[in-house]
Amino acid sequence: MSMRSFFLGSGLVVAMLSASAAPAAADDLHDCAAAYEQTQRLQQKNQSFAAIDAANQCAKPECPALLRDDCAKWAVDLAAKLPSLNIHVRGGDGCARPEAQVTLDGPFKKGEGNALLLDPGTHEITVVDPTTNSQRKQSLNLAAGEKRDIDIDFAAPGAVCPKREETTPIGKVPTISLIAGTVGVGFVLIGAGLGIGGAIKRGNLDDCKPNCSDDRVDAVRPFFIAGDIFAGVGIVAVALGAISYFMLQPPKKQFNPAGTTTLGWFLTPSGAGATF
Repeated sequence: MSMRSFFLGSGLVVAMLSASAAPAAADDLHDCAAAYEQTQRLQQKNQSFAAIDAANQCAKPECPALLRDDCAKWAVDLAAKLPSLNIHVRGGDGCARPEAQVTLDGPFKKGEGNALLLDPGTHEITVVDPTTNSQRKQSLNLAAGEKRDIDIDFAAPGAVCPKREETTPIGKVPTISLIAGTVGVGFVLIGAGLGIGGAIKRGNLDDCKPNCSDDRVDAVRPFFIAGDIFAGVGIVAVALGAISYFMLQPPKKQFNPAGTTTLGWFLTPSGAGATF
């Protein structure tokens, strides 16, 4: 059936329904019929997003079942045939850049993961490298239901992304902080051990109190003195390590691991855009 005969047929259906419809429902019926016909026109023009909106209009409960059932099916079929596009960007530094700005020349919606759903047909995309601000444009023709991945590479041949530095919860540990902290903890443990040894020896004096010889008493004192010295030096070293750790921290850098993207929406003078 041609589009002309189809529209004439749908118009006849609308006329027949209108003859038996209440005056208050006549406007709704006219809107439903108009959306029914508009869905077909837009689908022929590959304007799938607009066709889905029109199909949803004539699939409303107030529309006659004769139109509503077709429109509901069309809306589902059209959504399933939207092309899907995944854009992978490699910056001038050789690193994956999921945060790169991508501008599209037409309507789109977010699909699964980072995929973009577009109308079938020809599209032009513009990608901006966040490391160099240089731009790349690419045209592509997407068929209905097609799923495509494209790579946009700004890096020079042989460019390799620098390895990410291993960090602590706060940042990279300076060498001086690591040494001071390790030595300090060791001294504190030695001091504690000497203190425990002195306490044991002092406990052994209980059997001779109050007539313990000076030699036995003097033999206990060095443990406590040495323990206090080692513990004191250890505490100072730990404090120095902590102070240098915080003072020598480099400024925090934002890191965007490859494969994790955040899709945002914005409008540009040339059309709709997405930020990955």
